[in-house]
Amino acid sequence: METKNEAPSRGRPQSERLHRSIMAAAVEVLAEVGFDALSVAEVARRAGSTPPAIYRRFPGKTELVTAALREELSLIGFDVPDLGSLRAELLMWTRSVAQALTPERLRIIAALFLASRQDPIPTESLGAHLQSVAVPAWRMVLDRARDRGEIGSLPAAYELIGQVAPAVIVNAALMLRPQDEATLVSLVDAILMPALRASPEPISTASRWNDHD
Repeated sequence: METKNEAPSRGRPQSERLHRSIMAAAVEVLAEVGFDALSVAEVARRAGSTPPAIYRRFPGKTELVTAALREELSLIGFDVPDLGSLRAELLMWTRSVAQALTPERLRIIAALFLASRQDPIPTESLGAHLQSVAVPAWRMVLDRARDRGEIGSLPAAYELIGQVAPAVIVNAALMLRPQDEATLVSLVDAILMPALRASPEPISTASRWNDHD
């Protein structure tokens, strides 16, 4: 139930505790039942609140889920410090991707993609946020390696190379295979390092990096 100091409208200060409870409950229900089956009533029940209290904050289910995803994804960080070598930084970056893609988050990703034809907004929000945190970190790792002379100019497919680690990790999770350290090391040594050190080709997509400068 709402506390006495909670605002009856979205325009007034809200209870931070209740807000956090609602966000956590929305993520929990989304991971369990998916977007289509998620109900505001169930989110309210788990948050110890009521549907009207949620609707005063969010116009509908899409806005509720989008806000909950934004807060959940704000916990994800892909920042990689300067470790002095491309291999060390790729290992750290790959580990950070594996840690970020928890089973709960993978269930959420799968659920949103299934529901995207009916309501693409949550999926678009998810993709945009992941892109905004993952791409700059990947760019920074490659720029440092280039400055150190470990790689030449970036290969034309560097954007695709950056998608390999998340794809392998997601595939392993979907196939119920454990993501152990040996797999991540092999991913870096057998795939990422050779691909990045391949003979460079003309970079037709260089302007995409500039969008993030």
